[in-house]
Formats: sequence, structure tokens, C-alpha cells
Amino acid sequence: MIRGPQAIERIEATFPQLSASLHDSIAEGLLHLQIAEFARLIQAFVDTHASQSLDTAYQLFVELYEQGSPALLNALNVSLLENISFDEHDQHWAYDRMPPTMRTAYDDMVEYNQRIHGGD
Repeated sequence: MIRGPQAIERIEATFPQLSASLHDSIAEGLLHLQIAEFARLIQAFVDTHASQSLDTAYQLFVELYEQGSPALLNALNVSLLENISFDEHDQHWAYDRMPPTMRTAYDDMVEYNQRIHGGD
């Protein structure tokens, strides 16, 4: 089982450019804030059409999601999946690239949020 600190180590090892933001004075030790940094990076890959980097991030997400502790799964759902968007007209390609595990988790999150918050 992968717990928060191990997840952050894996994220940092895969994306060293996140090191400073993962360990700044605000985020250090706060899993949700650290996972939100990973979400921002994923969104940047979507926004810039960085498909190879996005594929790497998606695979890391799947690894963490499939092996994560309950606290890590909560952070991935709340602080990552809820913070990435494919709403722009040219971003659907990124949704289509999601591995099945991630797409199911994302779709379930969207459906849940629509159910509790209403709307389309």
C-alpha cells in the first residue's frame, strides 16, 4: 500500500520540477496541497498538449490510485481529479488518453459532483 509520503516521493522522482512546490512551507506534509500541485502540473500538460508528459503523469496516477491508502485515494479524488478540466474545445484529446482506471475514477467523480451539486 502506498501512503502519502511515498506517493510524494514517487511524484517528485518522476517530476523533479515539482520538488520546490511539494516541499514549500505551506504544502510540506499536507497531502491534499501536495497532490493539488500534481494536478496543476497535469493541467499544464493538458493545456500545452504535452502528450508524452501527460501519459507519464497518467500512468503515475494509476499506480498511486491502484495501490494507494485510503487517505491517498481521498487526496487523488478531491485534490487531483476534481481539479483537472477538459472543458476547452481542444482538450478532449487529453480525456481520451486517460487509462481506463483513471477515466472511470474521473467519470465517477464528475457524476458524483453532478448528483450532489445538481446541474448538467
